[in-house]
Order: sequence, then structure tokens, then C-alpha cells
Amino acid sequence: MFSADLGIPAPYINASSPRLLLAVSREVELQGVELTADDADALAAMFPGAAEVRPTAWDVSAPLQVAGAQDGAAGGTQQQASCDAAAAAALAAALSQPQLQAAALTVQAVECAAGGEGGAARRHRALQADGAGAAGVAAPGNGSCISGPESSAAVETTTVAVSLRVAAVDQAANNSSSTSGGSSNTSKAAMSPRVQAQEGLAAWQAAGAGGLSVCLPGAGSIRVVATQLLALYQVPLSDLGAQTYAGACGAAGAAGGDTELPGLEGGASCQLLPTDSSNLRSEVSFVFV
Repeated sequence: MFSADLGIPAPYINASSPRLLLAVSREVELQGVELTADDADALAAMFPGAAEVRPTAWDVSAPLQVAGAQDGAAGGTQQQASCDAAAAAALAAALSQPQLQAAALTVQAVECAAGGEGGAARRHRALQADGAGAAGVAAPGNGSCISGPESSAAVETTTVAVSLRVAAVDQAANNSSSTSGGSSNTSKAAMSPRVQAQEGLAAWQAAGAGGLSVCLPGAGSIRVVATQLLALYQVPLSDLGAQTYAGACGAAGAAGGDTELPGLEGGASCQLLPTDSSNLRSEVSFVFV
């Protein structure tokens, strides 16, 4: 099984009485695919023989609508919304807030969306906020908007595409925290990177959005661009196999220079472990070779 999965020759393997275990880690990026820990069957089929396959991060694109600034004091004339390099840079700076870091979100790029320049800016009729007397902008996809200018006039917005890296979080820890607070949500939606991104952006918005008037998309309008996966393998090595891989994956964890060994091609990482290492996740500190 192991030689078929990783291309490791049979003489290097001894499943009945191994000398050492070869722990191999492969990082894979799948474009245009959203996979979560709930997709265990699909992940196992993609990496046969792996001890574990798990998503580590997702790249997502979130369309934010940014309203034009007001001239002067509150109630002044609203400037036309437009997207240029300066506007994108201002939004990128505003996104550098602890709320995104707390949600395991990293901003990778902020770009003007197609059709987002000048006169192509969207125009929305202001909605009166309940009991507040302030106007907001209607957001698509069940999204949300912070209060805008105190006016019932139409509000100019322009769409800016924000690329985010969404790191996988420990759902067990999150669910434990939720349970201690009196509720628990273990549904697939709670584990979706789109929901994680939307909730992180909503927390940023609630904290003031860096002083900008911003409309957020709903989770359904956030697009997953790529899924980052980590596949972990354990291979029982024979004496010959242990000798062969010692230079590149030494038990002490020192990196070696041989990257053409079977199973390690293409930037895989590895480590040699004693045969009683039954828990790959807790005992491995991988060496990239």
C-alpha cells in the first residue's frame, strides 16, 4: 500500500517489524474548491493511504461596498464613490485591525472590482435605521451596513474585492466555548471558511471599520478561491529504508539536502520517528527538505 501511495520502493518498507516510522507531510493547494473537515470521505479518496488529511486554510474573495466620504461636517455633501489605488490602500490600512486577526483572517490583497471605477459605482437608496434616524446602505446577499450619512438621499458606493487567507481554527475548542456559554453550534455552516470570513469582517465593521462606511456581503456572496490541505503519512521503514532516509529526515530533526528520495519529491517534509509513535499529529515536528 505504501509504495503505491508515495512511490517508496518495497525494499524500504517493513510493515510487520519496522525499524523506524517515516512521517511525511505534503501541502497541497486546490484551486476553485471548498473543502472542510466535514468532507472527510472526499479527502480520504484524494489521498489514499494518508494517516490524516485536513484543511489548513482557505483563500477567499469578499466584495465590500465602500461609500463615498462626506464633505465637511455631518450632513455635508457626499463625495462620489470611486475606486483607485489610493482608495484601495486606504481600505487595506483600515482592515489592519485586531478583529480580523482574532478571526484568523489575513488580508492578502485589496483591489478594485470589475466595473468599480468612477461612474460605475453602485447607487443604493438609503434605508432608515430603526429608531436611529440615520441612513444605511442596502447590502447584497443578506450582508450588513454600518450607519451612513444622516440623509435619505441615495448613497454612492463602489465595490472593492478583498482577498483573505482564512486559517483553519480548532472547532472543538470553539464548540467547547460555545457550550460553556449556554449554546453549541456544530453545524457545517459554522465551520465554513465563508462564514468565518464574514463573521470576522462583521466584528471589524462593528468596531468602526477603521472609520470607513462599508457594506459587507453575506457569507453566500463570499467566494472560496482555493483550499490549502495538509496530508500526513506514516510509512514503516525497514533497516534499509531507515538508513536511506536518515540523511534527509534524521530522527533529531536536522534538515538534509536529499530532496529526490521517493515520496519526498516536490517539497514534501519529513521526519523519522520511533515505532511507538502512534499519534502523528502530536509528535511530529516536520522538517522541510
